[in-house]
Amino acid sequence: MNYYEVAPAERAYQGSELLTYFSDKPLKAGQVIVVKLRTTTMHAFIVKPVPKPPFRVSPIENVLENVVLKPIQLELFLWIKDYYPAGVGSIAGLFTPPSFIKHAQDHLVNDVKTTSKKIAKPNLTNQQYAAVDQIIASKIQTHILHGDTGTGKTRVYTELAQKIIEQNKSVIILTPEISLTPQLFEQFNGVFDKVTMVHSDLTAANRRRLWMKIQSEDNPQIVLGPRSALFYPVNNLGLVVIDEFHDSAYKQDQAPRYNAIRTSAMLSKISGAKLVLGSATPPIEDYFYAVSKGAVVYRLTDMPLVTQRQKNLHIVDIGEKDELSKHPLLSKSLIGLIADKLEKNEQTMLFLNKRGSSRLVICQTCGWHADCSRCNIPYTYHLDQHMLMCHVCSQSTAAPNSCPVCRSSEILFKNPGTKAIVESLQKIFPKAKIGRYDKDNKKNETFSANQSLISAGDVDILVGTQLLVKGHDLPKLGLVGVLLAEGNLQFPDYNSEEKSFQLLHQVAGRVGRGHIEGDVVLQTYAPNSRIVSYVKHEKDDWINFYSQELQQRKKYNFPPFCFLLKIDVARKTEKTSEKFAQKIAHMIQAQFEEHVELLGPTPAFFYKRNNVFHWQLIVKSKSRSKLLLIIKTLPKSCTYDIDPISLL
Repeated sequence: MNYYEVAPAERAYQGSELLTYFSDKPLKAGQVIVVKLRTTTMHAFIVKPVPKPPFRVSPIENVLENVVLKPIQLELFLWIKDYYPAGVGSIAGLFTPPSFIKHAQDHLVNDVKTTSKKIAKPNLTNQQYAAVDQIIASKIQTHILHGDTGTGKTRVYTELAQKIIEQNKSVIILTPEISLTPQLFEQFNGVFDKVTMVHSDLTAANRRRLWMKIQSEDNPQIVLGPRSALFYPVNNLGLVVIDEFHDSAYKQDQAPRYNAIRTSAMLSKISGAKLVLGSATPPIEDYFYAVSKGAVVYRLTDMPLVTQRQKNLHIVDIGEKDELSKHPLLSKSLIGLIADKLEKNEQTMLFLNKRGSSRLVICQTCGWHADCSRCNIPYTYHLDQHMLMCHVCSQSTAAPNSCPVCRSSEILFKNPGTKAIVESLQKIFPKAKIGRYDKDNKKNETFSANQSLISAGDVDILVGTQLLVKGHDLPKLGLVGVLLAEGNLQFPDYNSEEKSFQLLHQVAGRVGRGHIEGDVVLQTYAPNSRIVSYVKHEKDDWINFYSQELQQRKKYNFPPFCFLLKIDVARKTEKTSEKFAQKIAHMIQAQFEEHVELLGPTPAFFYKRNNVFHWQLIVKSKSRSKLLLIIKTLPKSCTYDIDPISLL
C-alpha cells in the first residue's frame, strides 16, 4: 500500500492539518484525487508520500487522470498554510477549480479559438526603454514601476511580457478588479497570440476548462485576471506583474485572508520569476518592505508624445456662498464645467463614495432618525425604490411618509449618495445621457457590461463610487469631478489618509491621458488641507507624503514598523460579547505580554451587525511569528485577520 498526506480542496473541510489516505497504486505529488471525509465526497490533491501511520486510514476513492498541480503550486500552498493560517480546505481550494468531481471530463471539450486584430505597439519612451532593459537584465527579483498616470505602465508590461515569452517562459498579469480585466485583455490580446483571461465571474464549467487548458499547455502563455490568477497551473513562469498594486482588492477579505502582493513575491521566489509592481501611488507598507529587501524602483514621469495633453486642476470650496447651488454637492463651478463639456460632446465623470439617495433620514420635528434595528447604523434611502436599506446586513423596509414617533410629515433626506446626484443632474441637464455605476447596479447596468458604449461616448455623464474610477481609460473623458475630496478621512483608521491620497490621484488620473485636454474639479470644505495640497503639487507629492506618513507611523508604532493582528469576537448580546473579548485579552496578556502591544478590547466600528454584537482587539508586535502563535491559541469562535489593511 502507498500512503499520502492530502489536502482536501473544499471549504467543507476546515481542519488545520493535512489528512492521510492510502492507494493500492503509486501516485505523485500534486495529483488531484477524490476522497471521502466521513460521509462527504470531495476532491483533494496529494501533498507528499508518508510512511504507514499507526491509525486506521481510508482509501483514495478515485484519481483524476492527467490533473496534476505543478511543484511550485504545492510549495506555494504550504507557504500560505503557514503564513496565512486558515482551514486547509479554503487554502487548497485556491489552487483547484470548483466542483471537479462531477465534471472531471470537462477538459475533453474543445476550446473555441478566438482571433483578434493585432495592434502596433507605440515606441517606448526613454524612461520606458530603460525600465524594460534594466528589469530584463537584472538578477534582482522584485521591481517597482512607479509611474505617474498616463506615463505608459501598461506599455512597459507588454514589452516585458514580449521579452519573457521570447525566453520561452510564461507570464501572469494581475489587475485589481474583474471590471478592469477585459480592458487589459484587449491590450494584451492585440499584441500576443496566447492570452487567457480568468476570473470568478466565469461559469464554473469555463473555469474548469481554462484550468485544464493552462495546466496542459507546454508552450509559453499569458494568464491575465484578478488575484485568483496567481493560483492557475502555469508552466515555466518567468514574470508576474501586479498592476495598480496599491489597490485594496489584492487583499482577500475572507479566509484565507492572503495578500496577493506578498503571495506573488513568494511565488516569484519559488519559481525564479521576476515580479513587477506598478502604481502611480505605491502603498506605503509594501513599498517600504520591498525596497528594504532590495527591490529596484523605476520612476516614470515622462508622458509619451502621443499622450501629452493639458490637465487643469480646480479646487472648489463648497462652503463658499458663491458656489452654492440648488443641488447638494454640485457647485456652480462644477455645473458650469459640465455644461461646457456637454457642448463639446465630451464626457464627465463624477465620483462620490456613497451609494443610494440619502445616507441620513431624520424627522425635522422630533429628531427621530431611521436606523437599522439589526445593526444600529443609519439606513440608506433609495429613491428609485422608495426603500430604506442597510448596507451592512441588507435589511430593507419601506421609507416612511411620516415620522413613526411624532407623526410629523417633516422628514428630511440628507447626506446625498450617487442616486441623489443622478436625480439632480437629470433636472439640470434633461437631455444628457447619465449613467450610475456602483454596487446597486443590476448585472446589465454595470460598467463592464456597458464598457464599449461608454468608451464610444454613448454616456455623457458617469456618476459612481470607486468601482468607476479604477484604471479605466476613456477617450472622450474631458472632466472629472470629486464631489467631496475628504470623504474617506472621516473613518478612524491609521491609513485613512493614505487611502484618500491614492483615491484622489486615481480619480484625477482619468483625464489628461492623451486623448483630449481635461479638467479636474476637487470639491472640498477644507481647500488648505494636507491631502488637497499634495494633489496640487502632483510631480513631487508622493515622496513628500510617503516621508511624512512614515514618520507618523513610526511615532505611533503602525506598519511597516510593526505587524498587526485583528481579532473579532461576536456574540448575541452586548454583555457576553464584551466579556468574551476581555477573556481573550487577558489570555493574550498572560502569555505574550512581553512581545505584544494590545489595543482594546473595544466595540467594533460596525458594532452591531445583523443582531450580533462585535468587539475587537488589535495586537501589535515586532515579531509576526508571535502573532501566528496567538492565532493558534484562539477559540474557534473568533475570527482574525493577520496583516489587515483596515482596522475598522
